[in-house]
Amino acid sequence: QSFGEKFAPLFTGEQDQEMVKEKIMAQQDELVNFLSSNGVEMSVKFDLGSEAYLIDMDSDVQFDLQSPLKLVGETTLRFYDMDTLIEKIMGMAQSNQNNPAVAGQLAMVTGFIPMIQMMGQQGANDDGRSYREYKVVMDNAGNVSLNGAPMSQMMGMMGGPQM
Repeated sequence: QSFGEKFAPLFTGEQDQEMVKEKIMAQQDELVNFLSSNGVEMSVKFDLGSEAYLIDMDSDVQFDLQSPLKLVGETTLRFYDMDTLIEKIMGMAQSNQNNPAVAGQLAMVTGFIPMIQMMGQQGANDDGRSYREYKVVMDNAGNVSLNGAPMSQMMGMMGGPQM
């Protein structure tokens, strides 16, 4: 039976997102088993941004039913020009002081970005454009590391599986 024949009913005919999620979770092991036993690998690369900032991702993962996370592999994210992005968002927050809801949301984002920025490794591309790099590795035992540092405690605090 093909993937489409076996799993298309999970994704069709249902508009309620919660119901779709429940259907997928109910057959998660079967889905991951099908993908892993057929050697399915995901390789994703994308760039998102503008001249002011850029997010670049390169990911190679495999489905693995034996892994607690059901995935093994690595993903590298590069955020270019985060300082410029922070400045732009701060400027937007200042210009939206008459709209407290928007200003509050933008202020929350500006508080979050520096925290993310601190966790990245600094670098620059061949053109001298600065970036922060985040390399996430998931192994067969379910261990996750960010730039070589174990992430299991942080994942537990965020509601993810604890290793």
